[in-house]
Amino acid sequence: SDEYRSTVAQGARLVDERAAYNKRVAAMTQQNRYQDMTFRVSRNHALESYHAALELAARYTYLAAKAYDFETNLDASDPGSPRDLYGDIVRARTPGLIAGGEPQMGRGGLAEVLARLKANFDVLKGQLGFNTPQTETGKISLRTELFRILPTGSQPTGNDQFPGSCF
Repeated sequence: SDEYRSTVAQGARLVDERAAYNKRVAAMTQQNRYQDMTFRVSRNHALESYHAALELAARYTYLAAKAYDFETNLDASDPGSPRDLYGDIVRARTPGLIAGGEPQMGRGGLAEVLARLKANFDVLKGQLGFNTPQTETGKISLRTELFRILPTGSQPTGNDQFPGSCF
């Protein structure tokens, strides 16, 4: 009977050890699951932030290309036209290389598009007269020129009897 009791006690110890081991394994598994979930949530948040920032940078790059296109008004077949760059902006998946606040060529991305726009603009700036602007100092008045309303005290001329005429 002593042997029987010692075998039953040994079996009970094994059951208790196995229950304690299962609890430790379950706690470690649960902790690993929470850590994995935390990692995935933070990674997804970082990826969403990156994609949002890249999308905003692509939008500003597109607007810069549109402004360049508006200011230069080059034909689509002209080598300085940004028409080919619009597709590069849409296909860009990285911001590219920016050194010292200046976009650099050679690494692709949005920075390369901006660098090409800047290089083209630097060449065209002198040809289009952007570095020597001409200021217009003439005065225009819709009141007198469009509506033909003379200032008070002025004498009407022969052209005033035909509004909108050019003679």
